[in-house]
Amino acid sequence: MSLGPPGIAPRSRRPHQNGHVHGTRAAQPVSQAVEWLVDTGADISTVRSSVGAAFDVRSVAIRARPTTGGGGIRVVTGLRVEFSVKDVLRRVRAARAGGYVGIKSGNTGSDILGVDQLARAAATVTWLPATRRGRLRG
Repeated sequence: MSLGPPGIAPRSRRPHQNGHVHGTRAAQPVSQAVEWLVDTGADISTVRSSVGAAFDVRSVAIRARPTTGGGGIRVVTGLRVEFSVKDVLRRVRAARAGGYVGIKSGNTGSDILGVDQLARAAATVTWLPATRRGRLRG
């Protein structure tokens, strides 16, 4: 599926895609729309605290630190990230992946789609910074 610059910064050279985060709140399904920054340097996906607050999650016994500064990241289970990929027949499908997801301590920065979830969905990333275009295939 297509990657492009973020909606608020069309001249950015970083790949983004609209997607969702899924989980539960009070045993009911909940979904939040996000704009993913596709980051092949991020070990796990992370969401801003306002996104994470919409879900009931279970913290695991590890915490993470962002490399770009800011507060800590609480690592949780109970969330699934969703993004779009294009298969070999050029059909678009929603890819969902669970595992560990980080919740940032604040609302700064982007919601990050990391390599753990990309690998779980068997997705590959192609990004051309000069043209600000790319694809997720899977």
